[in-house]
Amino acid sequence: MKSTKMLWRITGIIALLSTLLFLGGFIYAVQDIINPKPSDQGATPLPTQQSNNNVLNKNQIHIVALGDSLSKGTGDLSGDGGYVGKVKNKLKAQLNKEVFVRNDAVNGYREDDLLNYLNGASIPTTLQPADIILLTIGANDLNQVAANPADDAKKTDVPVKNYSDIRKNLPLAEEKLAKIFAKIAVINPTARIVYVGLYQPYIDTDAKKDGAALVQEWNMKASSIANNYPNMVVVPTYDLFQFENKRYLYIDEFHPNQLGYDRIADRVVQALQ
Repeated sequence: MKSTKMLWRITGIIALLSTLLFLGGFIYAVQDIINPKPSDQGATPLPTQQSNNNVLNKNQIHIVALGDSLSKGTGDLSGDGGYVGKVKNKLKAQLNKEVFVRNDAVNGYREDDLLNYLNGASIPTTLQPADIILLTIGANDLNQVAANPADDAKKTDVPVKNYSDIRKNLPLAEEKLAKIFAKIAVINPTARIVYVGLYQPYIDTDAKKDGAALVQEWNMKASSIANNYPNMVVVPTYDLFQFENKRYLYIDEFHPNQLGYDRIADRVVQALQ
């Protein structure tokens, strides 16, 4: 009998607690309807750190091109002025804003020539207004070293490059490239600096892929150096000329043609975005 009374007492307590819990939830729900709390959705978001170097957001974009004949546009018969002019046209069409170009690239320029140029008294006033600096250099240095054929290549009619000499001279060339990057970054630390990597124009005669390995090593070193500067990027081009390269090369089989330059321009625009 006592156990029955205890059971009913426990049941009554549980029923009372359930009723109180229900009433509490009901009162809370009514209060929420009468005086709703502001929702997080649509509220002013917390401020986030924005990039202060988005050059494409400017009303006008100023580009300065430096380096050798690849930035000069040699081999482009379309009249666009190589990849530099094509980058200008693509950005202008995509952004619907004015894009201005100053092209100071010089045919035949080597690293020493560009270093002398960068040390000129008037260079700060030339580079400091630039929002984007496009750069190609190093191809003439490596090509000039390789122009002297190796002994075993002299016995054949196939124009084989002396890649062993490039290997010997590569550290010095990479050291000069580091000086060029550093100099440009000091003159204009806010511009977006784009170095266009090298490709292997002689891939058809590079049976052992010695030249290909050197070009890729050069590009990797360039990327490593560029990583020291927050606004600098290396745009790869090796794969653009890896297959059917004659389709994208000028008749000199060294410079890109209009198709080759267009492919490079696409990569540069993509990097800028």
